[in-house]
Amino acid sequence: MSVIKATKIPQIVIKSREYMFIDHAVNVSKRILPAYSSKFSKKKYQQYQLFIILLYKVWKNVSYKDVIEMISSNPAFIDLLSLSEMPHFTTVQKFSERIDKGLIEFLFNQVLKFFIESLGNRMIIDSTGYSVNYHSYYYDKRLDDFGRNVKKKYVKTTICIDDKSQLIVSYSTRFGYVHDSREFKKIVKSMNNEIIDKFRIIIGDKGYDSEENHIVAKRHGLFAIIPARNEDVPIHRTKGENRKRMKRHLPEEYNRRPIVETVHSVIKRKSGSFVRSRIPKQLEKEMAIKIIAYNIRRILVLNGSKIISIVEVFYRAVKL
Repeated sequence: MSVIKATKIPQIVIKSREYMFIDHAVNVSKRILPAYSSKFSKKKYQQYQLFIILLYKVWKNVSYKDVIEMISSNPAFIDLLSLSEMPHFTTVQKFSERIDKGLIEFLFNQVLKFFIESLGNRMIIDSTGYSVNYHSYYYDKRLDDFGRNVKKKYVKTTICIDDKSQLIVSYSTRFGYVHDSREFKKIVKSMNNEIIDKFRIIIGDKGYDSEENHIVAKRHGLFAIIPARNEDVPIHRTKGENRKRMKRHLPEEYNRRPIVETVHSVIKRKSGSFVRSRIPKQLEKEMAIKIIAYNIRRILVLNGSKIISIVEVFYRAVKL
């Protein structure tokens, strides 16, 4: 492949938020991330270069092939990444597959710790589905017109957001259907203690209604605001003291619940309403990266100067 020639970068590009993010990422990664993963590495591309490309792929919601084409035509990023030639898309893909799901979860929790002072005391839980079939709605409709049934496959994603900053503070991804009530317990129990101690209230819709969920919330120092199902059932016949309390009086804080739907909308609009992977393990990993990408975008809005800390956490984790 021919050597990529350097090009003068316009000031309008250098001052863009996207350029500054990549610039910070490169500067930190060079100091912390080992240049190569092994002494037997081909030493053609350094690890920070591949990670930045992967990050940009998620940011733009494109395929591995497309991200290589996009960067190839972007002199600013070529200059920042110090690329003499572009890697093949499979090189980035294999790098992505090497990232462990536990490492992604560790990164997610460490990022939140840097912004713990920005969190409020209320969190909101909600779930949505992301399609595995990323062909168009028109394609599905035409198949239906011809009597061809399209089997819907999706990844169910539950998120819990901070009401104040709108950062995602906990998440769960499952391939296929699982009831919201079960996900409530998983979300609460999996939260980092330092994070969950910041909150006093958790808000959810009727899908999370169960006496057990109220009890689980109390065990973690939370007051659950979840409207009871079956509104036509009298209070005296409703099971559970906490559920009866919700029927007597639903706190006004419940009106904040739609905020979480806005977060879902932002993720789908910015990073896509579908996942490209086909293997369940990779599906969950890809969805987790989408969530981290959303938090990075949100943090840039809240405090762009701290974005350097996010990348630093990742590279420390990789080094460990």
